[in-house]
Amino acid sequence: MSNTKPLSLEEQQKILDWLDKKWLGTKTCNICGHNQWNLSQHVVAPTTLEGKNISLGGTIYPLVLVTCKNCGNTHFFNVVMVGLLRSSSDPGSEPDNG
Repeated sequence: MSNTKPLSLEEQQKILDWLDKKWLGTKTCNICGHNQWNLSQHVVAPTTLEGKNISLGGTIYPLVLVTCKNCGNTHFFNVVMVGLLRSSSDPGSEPDNG
């Protein structure tokens, strides 16, 4: 069982609003041609590699996933760009929501 907190309804709506502004044109999956997508319920962070070793506690890239409901094709969106989190490298800046 996971101890991670799922995205709130407000956070999910913020992501969907951002996607509506940024994802121009057709939202058809470029793999299977379907157009139904699922928004992940959690922010995820892929693990970085140092050579052939997994680097735990290193640089992370917080992402939200949007997955095709038909084939599983997945798009990753940076939550700092979406405006859910501030960048740790620039703590005084506001996220770009435009």
